[in-house]
Amino acid sequence: MDPIQKKMFQVYEEVKRICDENNLRYFAAGGTKIGAVLWQGIIPWDDDIDLVMPINDLEKLVDIIQNSECQDIAVFDGLTALHSDILGIKVYDTHSMFTSNNLLNRPDSFTGIFVDIFPLIGAPNGDIYPFIEDIYEVGDELYRQRLFGTDELMISQYIERMQDILHRYSFDEAETILNAANPVGEHYPKDEFLDYQYFPFETSQIPVSKQYDSHLKQQYGFYTKDWPEEKRQHLHQEFALVDTEKTVDFYRYTIETSPIRNYMEKLWTIKSELEKSVFDIDDSRKLTEEKYRRLEKEKEKLEAEMEVMVETLKELESRHLSLLNSKSWKITRPLRAITNFIQSKRK
Repeated sequence: MDPIQKKMFQVYEEVKRICDENNLRYFAAGGTKIGAVLWQGIIPWDDDIDLVMPINDLEKLVDIIQNSECQDIAVFDGLTALHSDILGIKVYDTHSMFTSNNLLNRPDSFTGIFVDIFPLIGAPNGDIYPFIEDIYEVGDELYRQRLFGTDELMISQYIERMQDILHRYSFDEAETILNAANPVGEHYPKDEFLDYQYFPFETSQIPVSKQYDSHLKQQYGFYTKDWPEEKRQHLHQEFALVDTEKTVDFYRYTIETSPIRNYMEKLWTIKSELEKSVFDIDDSRKLTEEKYRRLEKEKEKLEAEMEVMVETLKELESRHLSLLNSKSWKITRPLRAITNFIQSKRK
């Protein structure tokens, strides 16, 4: 393991200890699950550990760590924080720095090298996709407001709306559960997901659903040790400030008291406006694509109706010709002529 992986593994060991001592349920997720299955540890080029926990257990973990006297780890609650780029929590090493570039103007959101933990929540019985649409609708706007918004009241309102979604359906009573941070890729029958086994994980172990193969294929399409070389990247490090030597508190204090703080804020405002413009353009693109899809459907419907009308017209013309050529029509021709003559005289 490299220095970052060693520290995040130490954080995982502490999370595991707390969860085991307090009967809190936790499971490997995402790339961490792949690592456990294929490498019996962290994927060699990975730079974070991902877990999922039932929402109530996750909230208990936050309370335990926040009230702990431990000086080596802390927790950032990205579910309730005003500024966050995660729909989950980060349990982090306090003796290091690992914070996304998106949050470098928000010292209150700084973290050290971390373990990401995402909430598993209950879903409705039957069709779950309207519920998933609610998650994305509120989640996308919450993400945008947290990164680019300045109205803390509005941000708080979106946080409350997301909290309502996270607790709308009881995890323990639900038949289907999902990862709120990735509901399309990670939704499962609850009993199937909770049937788990322990996999070796570096010098420890980690719980993984016994149906890991179908779950990983549902999420990724495929998974393999032979990952393309160009995709073997430290994805988080490339977009973050990382330091394994200095503490997160050092960076908080340094940036909060720096004489260039105002200059940084101005730069961040420009950066945020540019990024917001990108989001707005993407929204316009999505609306245009949706309008195009609707018009395509209307076009297909009109074309189908036109085909029916053409066939109906052909049938009527055929019946008309058949009638004109029929014996009945020819025999009654004199009678029709007399009738037309009488009607013309009456006029």
